[in-house]
Amino acid sequence: MHPCKKICDITGFEAPYYDPRTNLRYANAEVFKLVRSLPNDHVQRYLALRNAAIVLK
Repeated sequence: MHPCKKICDITGFEAPYYDPRTNLRYANAEVFKLVRSLPNDHVQRYLALRNAAIVLK
C-alpha cells in the first residue's frame, strides 16, 4: 500500500508543502502567497473542509 497523497487545499493539485502557520497545504510559491494573504476565518473554513480545523493565534 502507498501512503495517501497530500492535496493542495486551494488548487486540488498534489501538495508537497504545507504552511506551518496556517496548516494549509499548498502546491507552489504562487499559492503560498495566496495562503498567507487569507484572513483567519477563510483559513478555518479550508481546514474544516478536510476536518483539520484548529484555532489559530
